[in-house]
Parts: sequence; C-alpha cells; structure tokens
Amino acid sequence: MTFGAVATALTATAWFAIPQNPAPAAAAPPAAVTATVDAGKGILVAGQPNIVKLTFTNNTQTRRGLDPACVSGLGLFITPAGESAKQVVDESAFGKEPPYQIPPGGSITASVDVSSQVAMYAGKIDSASLVYTSKDIAGTPTPVELVEDLTKTIIVFKTSLGVMKFKVDPVNAPLGSRNFVRHVKNGYYTGTKFHRIITGFMAQGGDPYTKEADATKYGQGGAPFNNKPLPAEITEVKHVRGTLSYARNGDPLFNQQNPQIGQMQQGAIQLLGMLFMKMNPDQKVAQARIEQLVKDGFLKDRKPFLDSAGSQFFICFKEVPNLDGGYTAFGKMVEGDDVLKTIEGTAGGDAAGTPSKEIRIEAATLEVAK
Repeated sequence: MTFGAVATALTATAWFAIPQNPAPAAAAPPAAVTATVDAGKGILVAGQPNIVKLTFTNNTQTRRGLDPACVSGLGLFITPAGESAKQVVDESAFGKEPPYQIPPGGSITASVDVSSQVAMYAGKIDSASLVYTSKDIAGTPTPVELVEDLTKTIIVFKTSLGVMKFKVDPVNAPLGSRNFVRHVKNGYYTGTKFHRIITGFMAQGGDPYTKEADATKYGQGGAPFNNKPLPAEITEVKHVRGTLSYARNGDPLFNQQNPQIGQMQQGAIQLLGMLFMKMNPDQKVAQARIEQLVKDGFLKDRKPFLDSAGSQFFICFKEVPNLDGGYTAFGKMVEGDDVLKTIEGTAGGDAAGTPSKEIRIEAATLEVAK
C-alpha cells in the first residue's frame, strides 16, 4: 500500500454507510542533508571542556557538497525564552578543504567546542537544545542540561553544634551539585534538622518537614529544585568519612529501610529476603535471587529508586563501601570534622536513628574557595 491511496467506502446496509476518509497527506521527503548533534550524556558544565560532535548526513544517492558558508550556525536554543546564540564552526575541524563533499548516503563529522555558549548561559538557564540551523539543512534539536562553574563552590552549614564546610564535585556529579547549590541559594536548608543519626554510619538531613514540629513526617519530604527527576550520577567516588551524598528511596537490591517506601512494599521485600536467607544462608545467593526478580520485573525496576533523590542528604561518619555504586556522592568535607564527631555523638540508638538532641542547620550558605 502506498501513501495517498484512495480509501474505499464501506457500506453496511442500504441506509447506513461509513463515509470515505480523506486520503492521508503524502509524507514529506527527507531533507537532502541533515545535521545532528551528539552531546554525550547531554550535560554541559561551565569551566570544563564542552566538545560536541556535529554530523552532516547525505540522504541522497548523489554526492553533496557543503558550501563553506553553511558550516556555521550551531545554535544553542534556550528554553523557555526562545533565545539563541550561534557559534561559528571552525572549518578546520573537518580536516579537509572546502567545499566539503559528502558521499552518497555518507556523513562527515566535526568536533565543536561550545564552551563559550555554556559559560554565557549556565547559571541563568538550566535546560536548552543544541541544533544546527541552516536554510538548506535540516537540524534535529538535542536536549542538554547546563551547569554553572561550581569547581570552587563551598557549601557552608552553620549548625547548632558548629560549622561544617563541603566542596561540591561538579566533575563527577554535575546535576547533583547544581541541585544542591540551588537549594542552598533558595534558603531551602536553613532551619532544617538532622533527623536521622546512626553511630558508625551517617547523619541524614535536608527534609523541609523537619522545620515543623510533627516528627512523624520527618524523612518523607523534599524534592529536586526543579521538581524533575534527579538522575543518579553513579561514579567511582567512594563513600568515606565526610562524604556528602544524596539520600533516596531504598531499593530491593540493598533491602534498606526507608520511610519513603510504602509499608506493603517494604514488608514484601523483607519477607522475600527472609525467605531466601532461610532457603540458602549464603547471603550472596539470596541477593542474587532478589536481583533476578528485579530483572524479571517481579519487583520494581531499580532505576526509579536510583533516580529518586530530592533534597535529603547524608554525611558519612566512616567508610561505607556498601553504598558505593548505588548513591550519588557529590561533595566532601573540607572543614568541621570535630563538629561531625559531635553530631555522631547525639545518635539516640533507636531503630529510626532519632538523635538524642535537636541539631538544626541555622544557616546554609555558599562561599568561593580561594
């Protein structure tokens, strides 16, 4: 069947007929040359190299030449304002003299540095699109996230027990760093408490509900600064003493308790864990069986758990290797180890990790490292 074929009217009875549908419009032929941008993970960070690949593809069966004047116009289209900034592509990046020839069905690719555009807009706008614009070439927009230069940014917590400072890590966790810095700028953490403290493990805070008196809500609040899912940034960074990392929903792979998971789901996970352990005391075997259930879709896929961080964070009291590879570590302590030690001393000892005394973040601010 071809597009544009005439549809046949169907007659059910002499008095009822389905009217003939209009013929569908013919599909527009593909552009002779299309341009696509490969931005890797789609995260562009100011202060770091930002090299993207611009590929021109010839969709015809004849050789196509690109006019040198066309090899410009990689636009960073900013949303929602609709503004754009163009950067001329360095013609030498193609490694050949103009006019640039593309064989039938072939393509040519250039590496383009968009660092100047990122520096111009990062910190002013968060989401944008990279697209090649030209009268004769069709460009496909590539969504990107922009992150300001945070390489020297220090988080300062003035707590009721003293001051702690942390340096964020925009190299390994650019989105996580941006999220935390924005929350600090917005005053999100000022007035919150550390609501969960476990000796030899960590101190957890960042829940806006802890500004209120109702302790039954503690541990259930918080969201990313833009209310979009915060992708997990799992790297080789280790969870050691002073590591600043994001709390998130617990998942079946680690069988961790977390009040943000429904009680029925927690119960199901615990029962499965107990059952597998009873059937086989080898913990690795039991863990493997739970992982297989996740892969088979019996339990929730792990990704929603990994991407469930919001504003809540924790600070490690010691090396915690079982957290490596499952949580977004985005900062490390640079000052205040004595305060962290005092905080650990307030662990109440109950299962929920309720501290023995109130520890409040009186002010959360930013400073620039020298």
